[in-house]
Amino acid sequence: MRINRIFIKKTMGRFNIKAVFTLMILCFACIILSSQPNSIYTGIRNTNMQIKASLNNSPLAWASEKVTITLNKQTGEFVAKLLIDDLQFATPNANFNGNTGENKGKYVTLTCTLPVDDVLHNANNAIDRKVEMTTNFNDIDYQSPFTFTILTLQTGGFSVMANGTISHTALGIANLAQLDDDLVVILSFTGY
Repeated sequence: MRINRIFIKKTMGRFNIKAVFTLMILCFACIILSSQPNSIYTGIRNTNMQIKASLNNSPLAWASEKVTITLNKQTGEFVAKLLIDDLQFATPNANFNGNTGENKGKYVTLTCTLPVDDVLHNANNAIDRKVEMTTNFNDIDYQSPFTFTILTLQTGGFSVMANGTISHTALGIANLAQLDDDLVVILSFTGY
């Protein structure tokens, strides 16, 4: 009987130490996780931006995959930021003389509210929405409508294609003066 009591005390002691140690690890993990804010931002991949123009009815275009996009899942706050240095000619035009470098180091920023939650919780696989977009360049804001086509992916994410026009004259982009005023902006990305 005495042997059983000693065995039980030793077993219970080991069990208590293991239980206390496990509880401490769980508490520590909870503290670390609670100190980090829950991500309200969507993970963005596969970004691409194209800017198309016309010079005397002849095409000209730039493109870049280096677009920084943040999208708040809860509020729909959308920001796309592109460093002009990252744009490359996609369709060059020999008659274009505006490659002066005066915009080096500058960012073009697109902001709006994008109804992501509507898409993710909608029975439809695709939604087209017109959204008022604010384009900022040279500390000048220009508002124009953009059409967003948002497709729900089977993997749980979504794909976005947006297009709209901006005015290079209104944004004060002097080196584009020889182009027709409307620049067509096409933006695409996937979110998770």
